[in-house]
Amino acid sequence: MGYIDLIKEKEREKELLREKALKEAERLSILLRQEYEFDSLSLIGSVLKDRGFTRQSDIDFVIKGLRKELFFKALAFLISNSSFNIDLKPYEELDGDSKSRVERSGRKL
Repeated sequence: MGYIDLIKEKEREKELLREKALKEAERLSILLRQEYEFDSLSLIGSVLKDRGFTRQSDIDFVIKGLRKELFFKALAFLISNSSFNIDLKPYEELDGDSKSRVERSGRKL
């Protein structure tokens, strides 16, 4: 196997991992809705980019409308139900630019 073939194989592996993470995000969103009440859950970050997701990446969520006192319980719930690293951000605590980015390029689950 040549150098080019190795690069292509690594890219295929990264894409398969990204696809697995996208499916995992969908699954987690369903589980989270069964346990907690909130307005919306958006997926952001490298999992949405064609080449950005690696083994070190996490699944980045932004949650809107979750009661503040339930945030860490919801985060722990996500972490305990996934083999991926998870990051959860409350929409209400984002700055204006970040909120715009979530609205513009995030994927609602």
